[in-house]
Amino acid sequence: MIRPTILLLALLVVCASTAAAQLEPGPEAQFLERPFVAVGYAANAPEQFAGVGLVMTHPALRRWGFYVNYQWSPDSPKNKPNYDPTITSIDVDNDIKDEFVSFDIVWTSINVAVARTVLPQLTLYAGVGYAQSEGFDQFFDDEQERGDQGYYWVTNPDDDATEVNFLLGAFMRAGRYFAFQFGLESAPKGFTVGGSFVLPF
Repeated sequence: MIRPTILLLALLVVCASTAAAQLEPGPEAQFLERPFVAVGYAANAPEQFAGVGLVMTHPALRRWGFYVNYQWSPDSPKNKPNYDPTITSIDVDNDIKDEFVSFDIVWTSINVAVARTVLPQLTLYAGVGYAQSEGFDQFFDDEQERGDQGYYWVTNPDDDATEVNFLLGAFMRAGRYFAFQFGLESAPKGFTVGGSFVLPF
């Protein structure tokens, strides 16, 4: 599902690089002569709606640089008042035998990428990262001795995992001080969306 979009973004890299080589001087060409440093919000929808990122490219490095971000799922069952850290879903299935209600998987990831400003208003990046998932199950206690009116969350160790995350995307400048971000990520699979403040260098 994501692979065709990755091919389209790769094609964008080639086209943008060609266009950059033929760029005629204009009011926005000054962006290529300055460092591009931006920090802001970076989410991986639909699993990680919290995140922060930093991108930097520099003309002294032929407009090459780096991009880093940290992303996480903000609504973890571990933060809910009816989360029980003393047992796991294995204990419930084997001993307690309460009714299964639902499940949730939350993610935390840190990513590093190579970035390059190829046009005055376009910076591309590609890289890898480390992603960790935690699984949780919700159960219902008929006797309502646990949780909130019988509903409670526990950890499911079978859903815990670590994966390599591949990411690819772009920053589009909207004026001197703001940039939009969009891209793709593989673990968890999703679309990178964000907005960053461009530092006035």
